[in-house]
Amino acid sequence: MKFALSRRVRYLLSGTAIAVLAALSGAVYQAETTASDLALFPPPGRMILVNGVKLHLYCMGSGSPTLILEAGLGENVLSWYPVHAKLAQTMRVCAYDRPGLGWSDPIDAAIQPEEVAENLHTLLNNARIAPPFVLAGHSRGGIYVRAFYHRFPEQTQGIVLVDSTHEQSPMHDYLYAAWDYRKQALQIVIAEPLSRLGIVRLLGIADADP
Repeated sequence: MKFALSRRVRYLLSGTAIAVLAALSGAVYQAETTASDLALFPPPGRMILVNGVKLHLYCMGSGSPTLILEAGLGENVLSWYPVHAKLAQTMRVCAYDRPGLGWSDPIDAAIQPEEVAENLHTLLNNARIAPPFVLAGHSRGGIYVRAFYHRFPEQTQGIVLVDSTHEQSPMHDYLYAAWDYRKQALQIVIAEPLSRLGIVRLLGIADADP
């Protein structure tokens, strides 16, 4: 009995040691490849400090008012690039990465639309970009630009909604959509710790489409 128990303990300790070693190796791999990516692909815009977090702001063109591009859920400045470059031929256009997206620093907690609006306002102020602003929001970004308008109406000259999500959208209540919403929520919860260990990168499941 003692021998069997001792063997199980050794197996448990060995398995734990292997798991810890694998996790450490994955974390080192993720950190090194992330640093390599940043060296190969530096941010095209400026890094601006906002409440202790560095956010990436990419402005092109000149003129007033300034058009602010707000990306959809999980997207960054690159999702706007073809439109960004085209519009910048006739006006000043700025896109930015919300915390944890693109080149911006991550944060530990989710933020509400009102906080996104406050962050954007502080970002523009710290970058010395004066109002008035026209804001264009795609998908989830539509909620954020409306939040900005409600918080800073005197600085908002207009808003443009591109396939915008609505704050009271009932989609998640529909039976055919309920599982998809739960699946996405589960994927987000699982992907975050796995990405820190390099597993998401190693498997290539988040690679961009060719």
